[in-house]
Amino acid sequence: MKKKLLFILIPLVIIGGIFIAFSLNNTKKEEDSLTKKEQDRIALYFVNNYDLANGSDIEEIEVIQFKKNVTAGYWRITLLVNNKFKISFAIYTSDSEIITSNYLPTEFIDKTTIGTLTELPVKLKYIERE
Repeated sequence: MKKKLLFILIPLVIIGGIFIAFSLNNTKKEEDSLTKKEQDRIALYFVNNYDLANGSDIEEIEVIQFKKNVTAGYWRITLLVNNKFKISFAIYTSDSEIITSNYLPTEFIDKTTIGTLTELPVKLKYIERE
């Protein structure tokens, strides 16, 4: 009876492990495509809604953080602008509103009207996936 039970349980455990491994791998691929799309969306949102307070042109934007806060359920994206200024945003889903979460008002000016650019006029450096 015990051998019969082992012959049933062992294949179930192996099949379950394989299923979980493939599910996690598929989730990783979806997450990677989501991150590039969202990095573009955040950078475009930034260019449309913020200027540098010192009057300089925005020449380069680098995504230095793209991290999911599992506890709170949102993604935090931090940009480094012109290798000097940092600004962070939060999104809850890929289609959700972008929320500005952290920046120094001495570094950025929030534009009063939402811009209408559809393409980035500056170079965007994507975060390297580990």
